[in-house]
Amino acid sequence: MRDELVRCQKVVLSACMKVRHTVPTVAMQVLAGSPPWDLQCLIRRTKYKIRRGLALDDLDLITDDGSGVRSLLAKCNEEVMNKWQEAWDSSEKGKVTYELAPDVRILQKWTKWMNVRWLVCYILGKGVILKDVLYVPELTSNLFSVTSILSKGYKMDADYNHWKFIKNGDIEEDVFMRLPEGFNTPGKKKGETPWACIVVTDKRYDAVRLANISTSHFVCAHVSGPHGTFYVASLYCQFSDPIEPYMLMVTRACRAIGNKHLLVAADLNAISPLWNDHSNDIDYRGNVVEDTATLLDLAFANKSNELPTFRRGRKTIDATLISQSWEECVCEWTVLDDCVTSDHRAIRIVIRSEKRATTVREPRFCIRRANWAKYRRISSEANLIHIEAINKNEVDELVTTLTTTVCDAANRSIPKKKTRIKSVPWWNQVLTMKKRRSHRARKIWQREQDPARKQELGVAYRQCLREYTKGIHEAKRQSWWRFVVDTCNENPYGLVYKMFNNKMTPDKAISCIRTEEGHSMDWKRTMTGILDGLLGKLPEDSPERVMTYTYQPSGMEWSQRQVTRAVTSIKSGKAPGLDGIEAEMLKKLVNTPAMDFLTGIFNAGRKMGYFPDQWKNANLKILLKGEDKDETQTKSYRPICLLPIMSKVLEKLINWSLGQVLLEPVYASSRQYGYRINRSTEDAIVDVLDAIDEKEDKMVMALLFDVTGAFDNLLWSRTLGVLRRRQCPDDLYRIMESYLCNQRVTVTDAYEKLERPLIQGLSEGFHSWPFALESVRGRASGGN
Repeated sequence: MRDELVRCQKVVLSACMKVRHTVPTVAMQVLAGSPPWDLQCLIRRTKYKIRRGLALDDLDLITDDGSGVRSLLAKCNEEVMNKWQEAWDSSEKGKVTYELAPDVRILQKWTKWMNVRWLVCYILGKGVILKDVLYVPELTSNLFSVTSILSKGYKMDADYNHWKFIKNGDIEEDVFMRLPEGFNTPGKKKGETPWACIVVTDKRYDAVRLANISTSHFVCAHVSGPHGTFYVASLYCQFSDPIEPYMLMVTRACRAIGNKHLLVAADLNAISPLWNDHSNDIDYRGNVVEDTATLLDLAFANKSNELPTFRRGRKTIDATLISQSWEECVCEWTVLDDCVTSDHRAIRIVIRSEKRATTVREPRFCIRRANWAKYRRISSEANLIHIEAINKNEVDELVTTLTTTVCDAANRSIPKKKTRIKSVPWWNQVLTMKKRRSHRARKIWQREQDPARKQELGVAYRQCLREYTKGIHEAKRQSWWRFVVDTCNENPYGLVYKMFNNKMTPDKAISCIRTEEGHSMDWKRTMTGILDGLLGKLPEDSPERVMTYTYQPSGMEWSQRQVTRAVTSIKSGKAPGLDGIEAEMLKKLVNTPAMDFLTGIFNAGRKMGYFPDQWKNANLKILLKGEDKDETQTKSYRPICLLPIMSKVLEKLINWSLGQVLLEPVYASSRQYGYRINRSTEDAIVDVLDAIDEKEDKMVMALLFDVTGAFDNLLWSRTLGVLRRRQCPDDLYRIMESYLCNQRVTVTDAYEKLERPLIQGLSEGFHSWPFALESVRGRASGGN
């Protein structure tokens, strides 16, 4: 009987994998991840007895040790893998395949394989004919062949991720195997309606969507926050579709993630005693899910004695799969009845974890609730006395003193913005009464023992639930109607107009990035890839530039009136820098000792030609350029630099002072309309139309072009050369030279940060755009 089953399995595997008839069955079983059919029959027999509570005998895989059903099923799965491994180790056939894949659990360790067809690409090269390997020539035109790999000394490392070239015992070369996906995952078309999603409501957590393994029915994300980092996935399996493609999505995610913590919230539309304790029945879809979970070392977090997750039919077709290494941390899995009104009940999962000690990203100040009188009084009592700085270190100390004083006054008079979720505006007292009535009816129905009476109470409970659900829908509709009417009457082009014209979108998690090594799988690698793509990779040797220019002070200073004008010109509501100081906070310091102190710092920096380093560290924000952009490409993102407000004020003063140099009639171009007083784009259009009217020709051709990355690749030496040629004052030249040195950007999530020095270019957020524009224009037009 065993030999008959093996022969039948060989026919099936040969047809599915398109292999030669000389390939041994044991090799195909390992490469396809399919245990021998005799073991599969034995495990199904044993599982059937375990689920039905029947006694186990000597012919079964394991013996009954008195543990629970889940424990016995897990032991049964492990015993099958052990027996399969013993048979594979002792087999005399498939030696070449055994050298490449000695472990039958290879599918669990290889993080790049998708299904059986990738393995064909991995093993063979075109035209290679070996006895115990697979052969699909149309998939293997550009890959290594087994013959060349083994003859040249390539071996696989312990993690099954790379080929390493070994010669005389030393690794000389590391070759990364790039495997084609070979499987067209359903539901991955761009613009397809999403059926699954992950929503992060706590701003202390950041998420990175893994676009390379996400589809319309399966979404996976890397989440980092106060309780560490982990992966979360949401899966919806449509009942009308086969279950196998959806399980392949989970398999693919587990391969990419590896042995990290993973939680999968799945609507399986499948039944099994492992997650449905209301019945011992199991269907075909449940069997497939069980086998997939066993292969991937995933455990079911569903708890017994809970409400069915599906209201109709009293069934639990939703399951929570979790990594076995994380299983002990699940301290609560509860089905909630009153949270949602859909057919599926909500599930609350509580996972025990150690909390991180520090927080990198602090919440912003709530300006609307500020006590400005107290703020001005505290800042005035700080006794800020300006001391004449004689070197750069003393300037940095003065900057630190002023920043500390302002932040201390703000902490004592301005509350921080809270991250809690606001209550819904449509809730009312009537809904509260209906909710209590529905909850009370459900409790009475569940406690009733008499079947006839329980059926009557069930009808009454469902009636209360329908009234409660209908009341919620009506309250939402009325609340939305009132909101639209009031908002549109106040401003027809306000919030409602922006929402319906796609001019206002909710916060969206950043996507993973495609790099040379593959796709990034966490926040740190994603941000590193984006920074490398947008700002350029750092050179191995980047020596600091030494300023050799002979400096002669000009004696010019900025007056307090000029500083006050620059402070008040900053727009309110702008995002602060890393110090957290808002524009409104600096404006309230006008006509206080703090403004005199700030003026002294600016003049000290100008006198010695020094731009404080603390004001050159920008908080970097990454924004997607458009919904139609490829989220996995770094060029689809736009970097926004949020500098400290004091830095913006100093940049404004420098730009105003440089205006006399840049806009000198001898040097300024008559064709420049940007950043010019009394000039705008309308003037440019008028001049173009006038030039067209003056021509007697019937046809006029215009050449319009845009320079890609003009400011991103701007050479600082070029910009400084423009200043030298235009006889810039010495103090302004030196402070601009200091401004372009040691610029840094910092990107943070809730509990991590990355810093990167800028070696060229200017990102959006730096206020020296007129100066940069003039240098670029001069290079493009030859200075005229």
